[in-house]
Amino acid sequence: MTTNSAGAPPGETFDYEAYQDHLYLVRTFGPTALFMDRVIRKVARPLRGLRVLDLGCGTGHLSLLMEQHNTVVSYDPALQGVRTTRARRKTRGGCIVGGGEQLPFRDESFDCVLLIDVLEHIRGDVQVAAEIRRVLRPGGRVLCMVPENQRLYSRIDAANGHVRRYSRDELLRVFAPCMPEVLFDYGFPFMRLYLNLLARVHDAVVPQAEPTGLKRLGLSLLSRILIAVFSLDLLFAGNFHGVEIVALLRKPGSAR
Repeated sequence: MTTNSAGAPPGETFDYEAYQDHLYLVRTFGPTALFMDRVIRKVARPLRGLRVLDLGCGTGHLSLLMEQHNTVVSYDPALQGVRTTRARRKTRGGCIVGGGEQLPFRDESFDCVLLIDVLEHIRGDVQVAAEIRRVLRPGGRVLCMVPENQRLYSRIDAANGHVRRYSRDELLRVFAPCMPEVLFDYGFPFMRLYLNLLARVHDAVVPQAEPTGLKRLGLSLLSRILIAVFSLDLLFAGNFHGVEIVALLRKPGSAR
């Protein structure tokens, strides 16, 4: 795999346990992650009354979102992340530690699998996709988001444990023969510009510890402003290469 001069792929010993604290802060205060939540809510709106696997649940942010209308199993290789998810969950549901290459579930046992900013962390992405297809029921869906455009790979990617970025064609090949119901990219031009500047402003936008008082209020206001700016990127979705690909893919067959 090639990268640009700004970054190299993370080593085999990337510490995902230690990464969980950073992940929680990013998902709670990071403007790109908060905007991503808006996109997920819109795409996931039809997904209700389903048995859902949140694969790579991290600290449980999406499990909390999806459990409002579904039965959710939270699954992640990081024990700390699963513990945090279990403490945050509002409804009953499994919280399991494990890797994606060999899922401990029966064939055709889920209606939907969430794979949100996960696949880019996994070297064996084709193997994980095959496991997802195995545990999905016929007609089941994968809601997947991955960073786009390998030319944009940077030290920010490496610091977050990303081993690659994808094109839309590459993502579809990984999940073939699943077919897209929704497929678009977003993030041009404003989020892309923001990410180019992120190395300089990262500490001001994404805190290193949970903020309180006026700092928390200020970060919240800054995030709202940036989210409003990022919303303009959706006007260009699909017309230019952005920074993130969104795909809702259906496994062949009829849903039960």
